[in-house]
Amino acid sequence: MLDCALTADVPLGPFQDHAVSVYSAKGKGSKLHARRTCTRLRADGAVTSEVPLNSHTIGRMCSSCAHHGDWGRPDSGVGLFLRALGGVGLLYQLQRYTERDRDYTVDQEEVERTAEVLRVEPVASEDEEHEEEDWEIRDDAERLRESVVSACRDAARSLHLAQVTVASFPWLADWAQPKMALKEQFMETLRGQAAHFVTPAGLLAAAAGASPATLCSPTTLSTVSAKAAKGTPKPAPRLAG
Repeated sequence: MLDCALTADVPLGPFQDHAVSVYSAKGKGSKLHARRTCTRLRADGAVTSEVPLNSHTIGRMCSSCAHHGDWGRPDSGVGLFLRALGGVGLLYQLQRYTERDRDYTVDQEEVERTAEVLRVEPVASEDEEHEEEDWEIRDDAERLRESVVSACRDAARSLHLAQVTVASFPWLADWAQPKMALKEQFMETLRGQAAHFVTPAGLLAAAAGASPATLCSPTTLSTVSAKAAKGTPKPAPRLAG
């Protein structure tokens, strides 16, 4: 499981020292909770207080609330900011699809072998056993193709979500930049693998309606992978003009 809790190094920008309501058990060193219903807080005897949102407060946060807590009113500026960070927000997305996520990649040689298999149209054979073996090989190749394309599509979605969040809260830009660079580098690896399963005509068709940054977007890849998988390519439509 990814450790995507709010930590003291995350820049808070204009929300630094913003007052937030917290709940805690009695005692000076008690953990702070975002909600009274947190399962790690004993409701009987819990006290409510307001504290400044800063590194000290973050350090005292309950680990569960640091991941998922809605600190501040959901419709307030600080509430929207912290919600954008927590859960499956920015802190989670920055740790997904980076160089360490080798579970999402396939060996490059295997990708190339699979692409070669899919370039050849299946031919009927009088030898049923041989024909069945060929189809099994092709089925395996198609599953691997879908896995590669799916990983690229999901990585593009994750990168896009991270980019949108950082753009919405510009004080995060410098802090997030090294992590974003890792995601972008890994995205290029996945994009290169997915390109083995897309025809040049398919890429051109995608490029006609998408910027280079979205050539591996969820919408583009799901369409291209379904209609432009390598094999006997269909004629590209003639563009007007």
